[in-house]
Amino acid sequence: MITPMKKYTFLVYHKEYEAFLKTLGRLGVLHIGEPEKEKQDETLREHSEQLNRCNSVLEILNKAADDGATGDKKSSYSTDEILFRVEELIKRKGRLEEEMIELQGEIDKTIPWGDYDPADFSKLNSAGYKIQLYRCPVPQFEPEWEEKYQLFLINKVKGTVYFLIVSGEDENILIEAEAEKLT
Repeated sequence: MITPMKKYTFLVYHKEYEAFLKTLGRLGVLHIGEPEKEKQDETLREHSEQLNRCNSVLEILNKAADDGATGDKKSSYSTDEILFRVEELIKRKGRLEEEMIELQGEIDKTIPWGDYDPADFSKLNSAGYKIQLYRCPVPQFEPEWEEKYQLFLINKVKGTVYFLIVSGEDENILIEAEAEKLT
């Protein structure tokens, strides 16, 4: 005689799963269907990513709260909107930090040249003079350059000589030094 099968669904703690299956086997259950693992894995991965996002945002917000930032306003934004906004702010902060490092590099590059007005260089260029900035190691600097060209020493910093040469527009300058271009 054939009897219709009855279908049951059990929710079992993963550490007790093997013992549960053995018990069902002893009771005479013939077919046990495994859950769709791929579907569960994908769902688990999505939830795990969401949890990681929430944790990282929560960590940032807790740090902001510890730093004294307070917000008494209630928000009607969804969790996803808040996460997205905070993540965008984190990316923006990263871009701004990179820009700050780049600007600090530009500042460090211009410090040895002292205070000057780029407009003065433009005036000299329009009057027919070419201003070229150079730098080279102190031992490489040749004193005869001062006699051969209109050379002005600007600074000596950490074994490097910084100088400029004023010349006519068609005059070629042949020296063993690195030309600088300041913005």
